[in-house]
Order: sequence, then C-alpha cells, then structure tokens
Amino acid sequence: MNTITNRRVAVGSALAMMTAASFGKNVAAQEASPASHEHGLGPYRQAPETAVVLTDTELIFPDAVPAGLNKVMFENQSSMDAHVLTFRLPDDVDMDVLWQAMADEEAPMPEFLRDQHFPGIPDYPAIGGGVNTGYITYMPGTYLAINLFGGQAPALFVVSGDPWGVPAPLADHEVGMVEMRFLGLDEPVDAGEQTWSLVNHGATWHEIMVIAMPELITPDELLEFFMSTESADDLIDAGYFQVGASGIMSPGVQIWLDFELKPGAYGALCFAPNDFSGPPHALEGMISTFEVV
Repeated sequence: MNTITNRRVAVGSALAMMTAASFGKNVAAQEASPASHEHGLGPYRQAPETAVVLTDTELIFPDAVPAGLNKVMFENQSSMDAHVLTFRLPDDVDMDVLWQAMADEEAPMPEFLRDQHFPGIPDYPAIGGGVNTGYITYMPGTYLAINLFGGQAPALFVVSGDPWGVPAPLADHEVGMVEMRFLGLDEPVDAGEQTWSLVNHGATWHEIMVIAMPELITPDELLEFFMSTESADDLIDAGYFQVGASGIMSPGVQIWLDFELKPGAYGALCFAPNDFSGPPHALEGMISTFEVV
C-alpha cells in the first residue's frame, strides 16, 4: 500500500502531505470533539451506525453496510495520519487489475477510477483514538477504502438494501463546493457544536479540510504561508490545527459533518487534484478563510 501513498503524495504535492501530517498529529491540541448536539438528533436518529477503525496494520469497515444514509464514526487508533479515500467499484471490475495497479508503482492507474463514485467520509480523526462523525449516503455496490497516508491493508465492503427512507440531518450551516471556490463561508459562522451540510455542486471531485488558525488572514496569505513553511512542525508551532475534513466527494454528493468550533479564525482548503495528475485545487484558488464567533 506504500504505492497508494506515493501516488497520493505525487498528486497532492508536498503541500498537501505537509498539511495532513501536521494537522493529523495535533488536532487534539484544539480540544475539539465530534458534536452530538440536540439540534440535529431527531431527523437522523434512525440512521444506522457504521463504525470505521484505522489501526497501524489495517483499515476496518464492516463487511456489510446498509444502503442509504449512515452515521459514520471514524476512529483513528493508529500512530499515523488518517486520510481515507472511499469509492464504489464498477460492477464488472477486474480485481486482479486493481490489485496489480495498487501493488506496482509503475503500473498505470486504472481508467475506471476516474469515473467512480466517491461518497466522502468524516476524515482526519486525530492520531491515538480521535473520532470524527459524519453522515454519508452509500448506494448499493462494492466499495474499496484506502488510507492514503499509511501502509495499512485496504478495506473492501458491500453495500446492499434500499437506499431511501432515512431523513436527511438538520444542518446548522451549509457549504457548497464548485470550481474553484467554497460557497457559504463569506460570513462569520456561529461557534459551538454543529452539523455542516457539504454539497459538491461542481463538475469534478472536491473535498474540504477545515483548519483552525491563530489569526484571520486572507486566503492568499494563508497559501503563501503554507508554501513558505519549511516543515510540518513550523505549522504546529505557529498555531495551525486540523479540525475535520470530508474526504474526496464526487460531483453531486452531499454529506453532513459534525464539528465543535471554538471562536477564532479558520481556513477551508481543497486538496483534491484534477484527474490524477493536476495540482491540488487549493493551489488553483480553492481556499477560504473565515471567522467563528
């Protein structure tokens, strides 16, 4: 699985790697925890719970996951960063071709991956027991999940059943993603435990990484700071911490993430690349800064 890590680092650039490595180890320093506030409990109380666990040796999903909306609780029991890519495999996928591409660094990336469904995940739980919670819709089929920054064995799981019937969660805040910007972060966001609705309105895949910052700066200043930082420790020392993320989401996908946001300055970045070879979207302007009050 080191091959997958190498591919993601090459695709995402050293900037994305630096950011993930830094924030994953230090999110606990912000003392944030997944929200479970009363506002959102009613409508999605019926959603089945799906526990996902990352250890130092494997990524664990249930063998069978019910179709439709799931309350996904992603726990990082490992000593490394958790950045998971989840996608639905084609019904006629040749698994031998897939495993070969994952094992051989020189093998071409299978073409079918470019058009697959990426449902998202409550990503980047903190090292050593952190849990992030979100609400993800899975359509029937077979899925593969990979930790992109670790050498764990991937997870295969099957989704079956009726995908309808569970009401959508109530959202305290709504954020949209298009090329190459975020919608809904132009005004201050209320502090506290909250559920965000995240929708990819764009024509390509996107993701959101939410970070806490020591002070409010412009998006250009944030990007310039990242580009000029020589090590991940410098980001930590400067007071930048990862709060949560969506994982890569296909066009049209909507997910909900739980956050606990303290008053202060925050940033939102997309590190998804165009295709498998382009730069992270943050380098193309998909980066915002905002206040929580």
